[in-house]
Amino acid sequence: VNEFIVPLLCLAVIGTNSMNIISAALISLEGNRLWIIKSLPIKTKDILESKLMLHLALCVPPGLLFSIVGSVVFSLSLLVIIVPIVFTVFEALLGLLINLWKPKFDWINETVVVKQSAAVMITMFGTMALVVFIGGIYIGYLNEFIGAVTYVYIMLALFLIIDIAFYYLLNTWGIKRFEEL
Repeated sequence: VNEFIVPLLCLAVIGTNSMNIISAALISLEGNRLWIIKSLPIKTKDILESKLMLHLALCVPPGLLFSIVGSVVFSLSLLVIIVPIVFTVFEALLGLLINLWKPKFDWINETVVVKQSAAVMITMFGTMALVVFIGGIYIGYLNEFIGAVTYVYIMLALFLIIDIAFYYLLNTWGIKRFEEL
């Protein structure tokens, strides 16, 4: 039972974080004023990274607090703190990339962007489904072959690789796409 505390706490934190989809609306919220930010003497990379950092600044601290409290209460390893941060970076990058792919600029009220845009829906439901998949695949198939903590390390490595790939994609395709908008 003790072996499952670390994975369950990690899953709880990333499950909670999967509902924070701030970056999925940040490009669309510029709306018909996007030209203003594009006309400033700021590199496109800096604009996109500022949007990424906004998501991280708002979402990492609560997840970090939740992780630290859980880690202290249960005397757990740093894994409980690192995994949610890596997942939050994944979610921030995913949301920003999807918003670049599917922006919604034809809105009258900002709530339309947040509640009805394709980017927000894809990011929110996609990350929530991913959390369920991560837990379900282990419980349903992999628990007989590998330990729960080993599985968390594998997921951590996988998400680190995905984070690096998404960051590269943001700095290549994302910059080109933002300049086309």
